[in-house]
Amino acid sequence: MTPVTGRWIAWPAGAWRRLLPVAALVLVGAWNAGADEAQSVAWVIADAVLMSDGSSLIENPPPAYLKTLEANEEDIIEFPMTLTTHFDEEQLIRVIVDSGNHLPETDETDNSRNSASFILQKGDCG
Repeated sequence: MTPVTGRWIAWPAGAWRRLLPVAALVLVGAWNAGADEAQSVAWVIADAVLMSDGSSLIENPPPAYLKTLEANEEDIIEFPMTLTTHFDEEQLIRVIVDSGNHLPETDETDNSRNSASFILQKGDCG
């Protein structure tokens, strides 16, 4: 596995807007840059992190299952995420691939990536 890229985009909230203060869909692209098929599967976790102290903003972030990837194959994993606390504070999204270290890799140091930081603002749901 090579570096994981992540980006978050606004989730079309529609009717949810009144129930969920902030809804986003985190899209994570993971790919196998090796010459061989990945021999096992891995879990992927996306978490919101408060930059002031590094604390997780999602209790027990749910993992997603990364399928076995052929050489040079990519998979896109979606993480619906709702952030409801720490308005006006700097945050980021952290993605970790293979947190359980199940995939044999030539580089075990490239399994975590952070998004650009952002400041969560309250929306007008009125």
